[in-house]
Amino acid sequence: MIESSLPYDVIEEIYIVPRWDTGQKYFLRIVVPNGSYLLQRMMFKYRDILRGSTEIEVILKELKLFEQDLEQKWRESLIVYISPLLERYRPSLEMCQLFSDHCRMYPRSFSVQEAFNSSVHHILIHNVDFAKYPFMRKLLQDYIKALSYHNNADEALKSFVTRSHGANYECPHPRVMPNLASSCLAAIVCCFEECNIQEEDLTRNCLQEDEFEDPVDSYSCFLTVLQYMSEYNDWIPGLANMLQPIPIHVRSLNCEYFVKNMGTILQKIAIDQRCNAHSQVLGPRVEKDGWFDIYCPVNTICNDDGLLWSMMVDKLLNCCNRRKSFLMKLYEKQLEACLLLALRGNSACQMALCLMLEWNLQQKGGPSKLTLPCRSTDNDLFQLFSMGSFGNLERLTLAFTHITNACAETLIKLPSLKYLNLWATQFGDEGLIVISEHLGNLQALNLCETPVTDKGIAAITSLTNLKWLNLNSTKLSASMLEVLRKKLPYLNELDVRYTEAW
Repeated sequence: MIESSLPYDVIEEIYIVPRWDTGQKYFLRIVVPNGSYLLQRMMFKYRDILRGSTEIEVILKELKLFEQDLEQKWRESLIVYISPLLERYRPSLEMCQLFSDHCRMYPRSFSVQEAFNSSVHHILIHNVDFAKYPFMRKLLQDYIKALSYHNNADEALKSFVTRSHGANYECPHPRVMPNLASSCLAAIVCCFEECNIQEEDLTRNCLQEDEFEDPVDSYSCFLTVLQYMSEYNDWIPGLANMLQPIPIHVRSLNCEYFVKNMGTILQKIAIDQRCNAHSQVLGPRVEKDGWFDIYCPVNTICNDDGLLWSMMVDKLLNCCNRRKSFLMKLYEKQLEACLLLALRGNSACQMALCLMLEWNLQQKGGPSKLTLPCRSTDNDLFQLFSMGSFGNLERLTLAFTHITNACAETLIKLPSLKYLNLWATQFGDEGLIVISEHLGNLQALNLCETPVTDKGIAAITSLTNLKWLNLNSTKLSASMLEVLRKKLPYLNELDVRYTEAW
């Protein structure tokens, strides 16, 4: 590299070198007293070709000979020269690879936002099969990722979606929405798959902890694009249809950021007036879960106290799903959530319960099993069992709820109870002593990760019908373990891991 200018009087000779090696052509050799310089004329050659030619085949032929490992300024020049052609021609494999590399290497460059718009827009409008042209989808994903590196990333992504949709009320190009949505969903899945690979490498010590990439940084821009897409009324039915089969990585449901932001998209779908939009929150088949099941308050991923789920219930019951089959599913799978939200004054869930009674769906004596949402409290439990008869209740799951010893007085009103799950609650010795005196039919009791000690555990010996007992991670002593084994003759399974008696 020449770091300073050469005086004219030191130049002894100048001549053209047609070929330096098989991959390098068009040089000038400048001979000076202490050696010589080689100046590459390639860029001027390409500039003349790109400026003077309108034949895409000519440009592609030269691009194949073009050296990929160029400095940024040469890449910028090349991209600027060929950008007018991108409005008329589908980008080739060579173009897509060059543009994708540029997006990854120089995401903040001027050409990313300006010169690539035409090429990306052409892909969105005309592409019909990303399986046949995967390099186009890769360019689209790299382009979106590059936009996220700009200082005004949200504004850049919003502007991109706005340009893709167009200024009219309806997008004039029917392929834009499915092409854009499918590319974003595929990118999100790939991000979580890459996260799994990184964790495996971390386990095998092939990767340092400081090298581990947070998946949120990788997929947030694609989720943002989907959010902006959901703001367009004409795109909502199609977007809902694409999301119905839940085309996401299972790991994403454990990511709070993903669940929260996907919830904003689903909310717009759930409140949409069109049946072909809001009905898509249900599973594609009766036996397959949908977003309606995933965001149910009974599930641990629900982080809004059932607000989104109740919106879904309200829209479905007041439109296309006021049917016995839908209410039967609610009764069989989400009755606990309906009961809890109804107690908290949710009108949609109250209406659902009234319809169940009106259509004789509820059994006499109440359900045989219940699972309360993880944010349920002692007061929720009290109000729930004050609503009516629960004489048939045999299985009650209160795991990960906020209940304490105070709920014991409510539990003893369930004489038929055979299974009680109190895992990871604040139910302690006092409550255990109370229920041990009254729930003589109990056959299975889960006290894993509760604050019970030998004082309360000693009361369990009166539950002579117990067959299964979980005392994992409690303050059970070795001596109390021997007492349990002697006093509980039908006990077949006993979990005492992570206790003193282990």
